[in-house]
Amino acid sequence: DEEGMQGFRDPFCREPYVKAPAKESLRAFYTKLAHARNGSKVLCKGDAAFAAYGADVAVVLRYLGKKAVLTAVNRGGEAVTLRPDKADFLGLMNADAAKLPALPEITVPPMDFVQIAF
Repeated sequence: DEEGMQGFRDPFCREPYVKAPAKESLRAFYTKLAHARNGSKVLCKGDAAFAAYGADVAVVLRYLGKKAVLTAVNRGGEAVTLRPDKADFLGLMNADAAKLPALPEITVPPMDFVQIAF
């Protein structure tokens, strides 16, 4: 939705979507996110816990039983390597954390995301 927005007020904010070549990378990014989510029961139905690593990196831990998916998003201009700890995550209950294995180290490229299922 936001890709086609130009910030105008009603009624001009309802103009038809204009496909712009400059926005292909943004569309590809969201398509990649949607495909990743739709292909995973953990991402569709699992509980979620969240952590931030600085101003540019957000990490979401989705878990369902003993399965989990770690997603890290880096909006910064440089790659970031993380060693997330279960204690970093808001919303992760101790009982749930005990079921999960140690979280893997991950490197996230600039302006991208990485997902690891375990």
